[in-house]
Amino acid sequence: MTFPYVHFVVALQCEAKPLVEYFGLKRRMDHSAFPVYEKAATTLTISGIGKTSAAAAVAYTQMLFGNLKYSVWLNIGIAGHRRPMLGQMFVVHKIVDEETGYRWYPPLLYRPSVSSAEITTVARPETEYAQDVLYDMEASGFYPTARRFSTSELIQCLKIVSDNDSVSRQKINPKQVSLLVNANIEDIENTANQLSQMAQSILQSPPAQFNEFLQQWHFTDHQKSRLEQCLSRWEVVSSGNPPDLKYLKVFKTGKEVLVWLENRLNGMPVSLEQPHGR
Repeated sequence: MTFPYVHFVVALQCEAKPLVEYFGLKRRMDHSAFPVYEKAATTLTISGIGKTSAAAAVAYTQMLFGNLKYSVWLNIGIAGHRRPMLGQMFVVHKIVDEETGYRWYPPLLYRPSVSSAEITTVARPETEYAQDVLYDMEASGFYPTARRFSTSELIQCLKIVSDNDSVSRQKINPKQVSLLVNANIEDIENTANQLSQMAQSILQSPPAQFNEFLQQWHFTDHQKSRLEQCLSRWEVVSSGNPPDLKYLKVFKTGKEVLVWLENRLNGMPVSLEQPHGR
C-alpha cells in the first residue's frame, strides 16, 4: 500500500521541537540547506522566517521527498491577531500577501477541529493589528509553492495566536512558543490524519471516468497527469458526483477538455461531504 507523505513546514526551531518529539522525527544529516526531520512518511522542514524562505523550504522538501503525487503539506506556526485568546489555533481559509495583494483560498474539505480565519502575510512583524485577521510572515510563500506539487485541498496552514494588542510579540520567548504548539498538538495530528486519509483515497485507484476520457480524447503524457488530478479533485469537491460527459462532446481535443474541467473546478462550491466508494 502506498502512503502519502505528510510534510510539515515551520519557520522556527521552537515551533518544530514539539512536533519532532510528538511524531518521533529524526534529523537528516545528509543535507544542510534546511534542517529536515523525518520518520516513515512524515517530514518536517524548518524554513526560517519570511515568505521567500518558506517557499524555498517547500521546494527543497519536494526535491528530497517528491516521488509521490498528492502529498499533504501543513504550515504550522505562530501568528498575531488583535482579538482571539493567546494559544488559540486557526486553520486558514484565506491568505493575503500584503506586499503584492495576491490572494489564495485554501479549500477546507475535511472537518476542522478548530475555527478558520483569514491571514495576511507581512514582510516584517506586525504590531498594529489594524485588521481583524491573523498576521504571519510565511503563509503566502508556503501555499502557492506547495500548490505546484500537490492538490490545493491537501495544503493547509494552521496558525496559533502568540501575540495581540495586550501581549507584544517581543515578549514571546522560544519556550513559550513550544508550549503553544504543544498545547495544540492533538488538533494538528487530527488535521494531518484527515488530510492523509483524503490523499490515500485519491492514491488508491485511478479516478472514475479516467479511462473513459482517454478513450474519447487524445491526451499527452503531461495532459494525462493533469486529467488525473482534475478528476481526483472533482471526486473530492463534488462528493463523488462525476462530470456529465454530454457537456464535453463539443470539444475535439484533450486540451479543450482540460480547460473546461479546470474552469469548472475553480468555480465549484466546496462540499464537506466525503466522496463515496473511494
